Amino acid sequence: MKLNFNPDGFTVPVDPNLIKQLELLTDKENLEANVTELVFNFRDKSYSANLGGYHPVEISIYLENAMWNFEYITDFSYLGSVFPELIAEVDFDFRNNILNVSYASKTFISAEIDFFNLWQSNFLSYLLTGAFDEIEVS
Repeated sequence: MKLNFNPDGFTVPVDPNLIKQLELLTDKENLEANVTELVFNFRDKSYSANLGGYHPVEISIYLENAMWNFEYITDFSYLGSVFPELIAEVDFDFRNNILNVSYASKTFISAEIDFFNLWQSNFLSYLLTGAFDEIEVS
């Protein structure tokens, strides 16, 4: 499925390889033609609070005026030692241009381009090396 993204809708530069990977994942699915929102879930089944691993990631995109846009990208991690809880550690809210990092104050995504680029580069490296052994598109 070709994902025609709205280039004017990017709050920060999105790597074309990320879009390509999302397109490859949608090609594997039997999606209905009238889909207006897609959520991609990436998991490392061995990830745990005790052993670590690759953080689960969720990416949501939506269709508006025949163009796809990023809604959010959320990177989850465990927090706590006695009763660890899976929390949203890094949340890029593209609709509102808000970056929320669990250990810092909220800021604008557009003010943190270097951070987004680093996160994006790492995520793509993990994805391309097969770190995520469970990927779902819904």
